[in-house]
Amino acid sequence: MGKIIRNNYRKWIEMVMLPILLVAGFFAVYSWIGYERGLQWHSLRKGLEAIVILWAVSVMTQCSLKEKLWRPAYMVLFMYALVYPTIISIGRKGWITDFDFAAPYFLIAVSAASLITVFLYLGQASRKLGYLFNFLATFLATLLFLNTLIYIGYFCVYHTPFVAADMLAIIQTNASEARQFIEGQIGLLPLLLGVILTVSFAGMFAYLIKLSTHTKAKKSNAVNDNQKRKLLCAVIVLVCGYLICYWGGKSYPYNEYRMAKSYVSVVQRAQKEHGEAVKKLELLHGTNQTLPKQLPGTVIFIIGESENRDHMSAFNPSYPAETTPWLSRESQNRNFILLANGYANYPQTTPSLEMALTGVNQYNHQNLETAFNIVDVAKAAGYDTWWLSNQSKMGDGTTAAGLVASWTDHHVWTNHPMGDDMELLNLLKNVPKEGNHFIIIHLGGSHLRYAERVPADFEGIQIEGNPERTNEYDSTVLYTDQVMKEIFEYAQQNLNLQALVYSSDHGEDMVYSHGAGKFTYDMVRIPIFFYLSPDYMQAYEKKVENLKRNKKKVFTNDLLYDTISGMIAAENNQYESKYDLFSTSYELTAGTALTKHGQERIDRDIH
Repeated sequence: MGKIIRNNYRKWIEMVMLPILLVAGFFAVYSWIGYERGLQWHSLRKGLEAIVILWAVSVMTQCSLKEKLWRPAYMVLFMYALVYPTIISIGRKGWITDFDFAAPYFLIAVSAASLITVFLYLGQASRKLGYLFNFLATFLATLLFLNTLIYIGYFCVYHTPFVAADMLAIIQTNASEARQFIEGQIGLLPLLLGVILTVSFAGMFAYLIKLSTHTKAKKSNAVNDNQKRKLLCAVIVLVCGYLICYWGGKSYPYNEYRMAKSYVSVVQRAQKEHGEAVKKLELLHGTNQTLPKQLPGTVIFIIGESENRDHMSAFNPSYPAETTPWLSRESQNRNFILLANGYANYPQTTPSLEMALTGVNQYNHQNLETAFNIVDVAKAAGYDTWWLSNQSKMGDGTTAAGLVASWTDHHVWTNHPMGDDMELLNLLKNVPKEGNHFIIIHLGGSHLRYAERVPADFEGIQIEGNPERTNEYDSTVLYTDQVMKEIFEYAQQNLNLQALVYSSDHGEDMVYSHGAGKFTYDMVRIPIFFYLSPDYMQAYEKKVENLKRNKKKVFTNDLLYDTISGMIAAENNQYESKYDLFSTSYELTAGTALTKHGQERIDRDIH
């Protein structure tokens, strides 16, 4: 009797301690591969949920985690809890990775493993439904394996975690396009290999089930007549099913699918509403006075990415490396005007471009749905409009950029967005050499994972004493300078370039990157410069004089709508001269300038 009591006591200790040790082990692994905030309460709470689930299943089945019944479930548990968080951590290239990135996959893994174990237990307990429960366990495990296999395959090809923009292509494709993509991009051999691996996994899992559930001893432990056990079993199935659905909605692939569907919906709605709003656009001085009518040719607006002017020698001559040799040289050219105090309106791409590309700014409280954008104005002025981009169509959520792109006459993306920015030059060469063109070029620039923004053989910046991350960032600045040089020289020689504007979307902090959570002024100090052709400077002498007089004043990039409208002489009924650098009325000062959409004052950064 004493031996039985000791054995039962030991078993209960195991049922409590093994889940705690297992969860602690996962948290230790997450910390080791770079996840942070794992010990804060919101993270520990998720760990506690996992412990309770594993303990409850152990009690219900009377099998601790070390017993055979759990072994098939371990395949899913370790696969889902480790593969996704590891790939996500690798994809962030050493940047801070919050535990929230791993949490959905961790809790799906625990819930799925628990549900599979319950199915196997029920399979032992029911002669009639045993095969059904075993099939359900195998089906769930195989489905999760296939999901993971696709994710791993994507990472092996693109060296990045799955992004929502690629889901956009999936939901908008048809059977013919899908077949062509599989044949052209994937190939039948990798597809066949994937099928073989999936079938092999299902067979291995079914074999493990046979090994783990064939003993009669386990069957004798089943308690079909115990109503409390049945109720606990039903509760566990419902809880695990709910958690799989809940966290599945916050993880691959459903999260990316939901984002893509939402994006499509937003685009469709905005296109409809904007179509009505743009009918009200009126040019104050008529179409005959616009730049393309006075000086036919091309205007280019280049949108940079995450570029901090403090790291650019053209803006900061004391910087310890020459990061902008082309722009530094051209800054001595009277046709180039560099702004001394350019700032982003927000330290993230989405909200920043929402204002930089439209008539909405931090000061006028304009409604986005009824606001015009710079493409509307360029079209009204008489330009054929182009969008050339090396960023995702969804730009990691940059809806404003995607919407404005969709309203251009021609919108083209590089074959592999966020690859080599020099590919944009090839897209630019597709623009006809004759005619009036307004071209927006969206660079990948200095986006996160800096080392991937430059070619492998590019000789970058190495400043002794600087962290490697800073040197990699400076190398992207140097490469962007080279890209802009090529774009400028081609446009000047082939497209009758009349004007060029460059502005980064936001800046970059070498510790915190960029974002609203931990704001620093490094995140919003951006480069902005203008090139104006000799013909432009002669034809619009007064505008040029105003720009040069205003170049040392504070300027936030949400005023680009008004400034570009003034630059192309397309002042309109949503244009305000007080926000136009080409106007005598420009009046923004350090004391009135704002960033982070009005939450931060610029004068706190002006010394």
